[in-house]
Amino acid sequence: MANGDDMGKALPPGGQTHLVFAGEAIIMRANIAHSVKAVQKFKMLTIMIRP
Repeated sequence: MANGDDMGKALPPGGQTHLVFAGEAIIMRANIAHSVKAVQKFKMLTIMIRP
């Protein structure tokens, strides 16, 4: 359950901003510009899958 202590901001393709809380995930496609910005200090796990 997210309590707002761990929060990041993701800007996936399409230009919409998404707030991502602890325990949540977001998928961002490769070869399309995207970014992640920390709203607060947090830990992030990045997984890259290649065909």
